[in-house]
Amino acid sequence: MAKSIIVFNKLMIHSVAWITIAVLFWIMPIPPFVESLLLYRATMVGILASAFYLNYLVLIPKLSFKGMKWLYLLSLVSLLGAVFVVGDAANSVLMNTERFSQFGPANWSGRPVGFKAARNIPITLFSFIGILISSLIRFQERAREKELEVASVKAELLHQELNFLKSQINPHFLFNALNNIYSLAINKSDKVGSVIIKLSEMLRYIIYDFDETKVQLSREVKHIENYIELQRIKDPGNEKVEFMYDGSDVKISPLLLMPFVENSYKHSKIDQDNDGWIRISIQVISRKLRFRVKNSIPDNERFASTQVIETGKNNGIGIENVRKRLDLIYGDMYKLEIKSDTKEFDVKLELEVNNEC
Repeated sequence: MAKSIIVFNKLMIHSVAWITIAVLFWIMPIPPFVESLLLYRATMVGILASAFYLNYLVLIPKLSFKGMKWLYLLSLVSLLGAVFVVGDAANSVLMNTERFSQFGPANWSGRPVGFKAARNIPITLFSFIGILISSLIRFQERAREKELEVASVKAELLHQELNFLKSQINPHFLFNALNNIYSLAINKSDKVGSVIIKLSEMLRYIIYDFDETKVQLSREVKHIENYIELQRIKDPGNEKVEFMYDGSDVKISPLLLMPFVENSYKHSKIDQDNDGWIRISIQVISRKLRFRVKNSIPDNERFASTQVIETGKNNGIGIENVRKRLDLIYGDMYKLEIKSDTKEFDVKLELEVNNEC
């Protein structure tokens, strides 16, 4: 698509340029010694076109773009000299000798000498202008091609980096989930089957939805709910998780919120701390997705957890992954704030979204 647009733009620029040149040649005064006005105009346009495209297609790509600047300038001078000579030959063929003799005294061959050089100036001047225009067009196209090459490389690098970040998420999630199943299996719990069912639903979301650029928020929410239920199956006594969702169904990048939820379980140690708690809220207000996760910090983890947030180190694969994905996908269209005091973690994420469902 991009290439076809470039080709179309080139055709338009060249068409407009040559229509303008043809009109100028058509309205410019023609010397009275010319017999066929149409043939004269066609010949002059042909000479100008030759100079234009020799510079555009040959001299600039073969010399200027390859760093041979002085040879390029010398070639331009030679090209203008050739235009002068060819123009003189064309004028000699197309002129009426009797009319031409009125413009100056004749030499021994019967040709006037005063007007011979001057008659070639217009085509040489027009060719010089045409060469300048072709140079401007070609260098502008070169700059545009470079921009597209850089943009293409950046897009490919972005795609590769996103794929790499995606590949990190699946093993990270599986590592945590399989640990849960392993723990239940060691204890010979009859809930292993239920956990596997929940896990299969979550894997279905990862496998089939994560390759999409955007997914419905409701599907991401369902994934989070499955995760919470999985954690509750592991620890039936744990009911200190509050989850609020306003039902809005915009589109977001998949698995963008889940790492923060996992992080809240990790830092709160809610399955071990009787006083632990987690509060999650998701709502859309004025085309902004507002996601917030707060969790408690156990007494023996408070100092270490605060240091982690303050230094920005060891936040885990999941959180660092999300930061990179947010930068790559949303750029400056998001705000992420992570705070901690001696009692709780507080994560706030705000995304600019549209109302598409």
